[in-house]
Amino acid sequence: MAFIEIPETAMAQLIFQQEGQFIENTLYFHKDGGWTEGGLSTLGSLIVDWWKDNLQPHLTDRMHFLQVIINNLASESAPGIVYTTGLPDTGSVSGHDLPLNVTMAVSFHTGLRGRSFRGRNYLCGMLDTGQAHSTIDATYLGQIKAAYTALIAEVSAEDITWVVASRFHNKAPRAGV
Repeated sequence: MAFIEIPETAMAQLIFQQEGQFIENTLYFHKDGGWTEGGLSTLGSLIVDWWKDNLQPHLTDRMHFLQVIINNLASESAPGIVYTTGLPDTGSVSGHDLPLNVTMAVSFHTGLRGRSFRGRNYLCGMLDTGQAHSTIDATYLGQIKAAYTALIAEVSAEDITWVVASRFHNKAPRAGV
């Protein structure tokens, strides 16, 4: 697939490991004026701090957060970094965790309709106490929603906006976003 640029946008790949399996979630961020290596490093620090403060307390201690790969999507030659400061780190809850084929789909909506305006992460590392009869416990669901909502404030303090990025429209690559 050919590279599709997204000006002033960075993609963060959060890399985890649990039970020997690698798990990856992506998040996208916009910054007016674009991204420098220093800006990407700041974003990496914000993401790690956000995870430690908001998600780590709700995930199994068998879930290991390994690194954040952050790429500037302005061009194929734009800078990218691998952020590992403060990592690896693990979830902080012990107990019986759910198998890796059991995840919570955390959906991101922009207020507009269509696939180009939604994103999602799949959250692994849940404990069996967070669900009953294949239904996520309302308290646990609220904690995870609050954790992701906290990301907005975390990055906003640095004039960064968490966004949904779409590289395709009607099954065709966008010419540039």
